[in-house]
Parts: sequence; structure tokens; C-alpha cells
Amino acid sequence: MAVFKVERGELVRVSETLEAMLRPDWADWEEYDDFIRLMGFIQYDEVDGVYRLYRREEFERPEGELPGVRYLFDVDIDGSNIDYILVGDDLPAYLRVLELLEPLVRRHERLQADIAARQR
Repeated sequence: MAVFKVERGELVRVSETLEAMLRPDWADWEEYDDFIRLMGFIQYDEVDGVYRLYRREEFERPEGELPGVRYLFDVDIDGSNIDYILVGDDLPAYLRVLELLEPLVRRHERLQADIAARQR
């Protein structure tokens, strides 16, 4: 697992874990969905098996936790490992992440088509 942000159009690792970026009492979460809600995020989009995108409402933002982060992408690396991409209120960075994820989306679609073809 790793956490990235976008700088100059490229992904830059900012932490090994999302928990390391939070105060200790917030980092000890049990259920991911509960944690996401506590952080003020709601699921906004999903490409099953590739990524989920969460959007944070400004009024829901907990004081001091992940400051400046408006969008959180959790990217499914291999079915059991998730990397995170944090994006602020920055349209070019948001669009760049979608562009970077597009090859994963296309690969997932090809794999699903191959599996379906073999099952016929």
C-alpha cells in the first residue's frame, strides 16, 4: 500500500500508508467504509475491480485531517492491495489521475472479456 498525490502531472509518493498521515486515534479504524464517512468522503464513482473515487464535501471535513484533499481514489492493485491517490480541488490534477487510471480500466475490460469468452 502507498499514498500518492499529483505534482507537475506525475504521481509522487507521500506516505507508505494512509494511516500514517492521520492522528493516531483516527488511524485505528475497523471498517473502511466507516472510516471514509468519518473523514467526510462519499463514494462518487467506481470502476469495479479498478478504482473507487470518493469526494469530500467541504462542510464535512474533519479539522486538520488530510487538509486540502477533496478527492480520494483507492486503486485496486491486484485484488488484495490498495494504493491511494489524494487530489485537492484541482481540475488538472483530477483529470490527470483519470488519464493515468485509463490503462488499468482498459486492461480490466480486456480481462473480463477474456474470462467471458473462455466460459462460453
